Amino acid sequence: MMAKDFFLFAALHFLPYELLFQILCKRLSLNGFKFFPQVSGRVALYKLALTLKDYSEKRVALIPDFICNVVYIALEKAGYDIQTYSLDNYFEPRKSEVLEKLSDNRVGIFLTASIFGSSAFLDNLKEPEVRELIIKKHPCYC
Repeated sequence: MMAKDFFLFAALHFLPYELLFQILCKRLSLNGFKFFPQVSGRVALYKLALTLKDYSEKRVALIPDFICNVVYIALEKAGYDIQTYSLDNYFEPRKSEVLEKLSDNRVGIFLTASIFGSSAFLDNLKEPEVRELIIKKHPCYC
């Protein structure tokens, strides 16, 4: 970290919340993407799910079967039905099950999570048939 960045970082800790919010929004909002800080991951998931409802009529969220309960609670409160996919002994998603469940046209959110260092299905995204299924059929991948 350069000295200039360090002093900026230190100064940000003493700014009023409203001013800090404005600075961060200007610095982190790029290329049409907006920065919206939230108070927790649960709130961020909830608001993201609400936003995705504006872009798709699909109301099923596909999530790992071993995940914190606030994840599915936030998605349910946003109006999604929850379906889970199972994980193996190393907390890796079972690829065949995930692909089968993704073939359901009602899936609007596919959520993965790196649990205890697992790949969170990211390794599988390199495979053309997986990319095509997810990107073309389910553009709301989290």
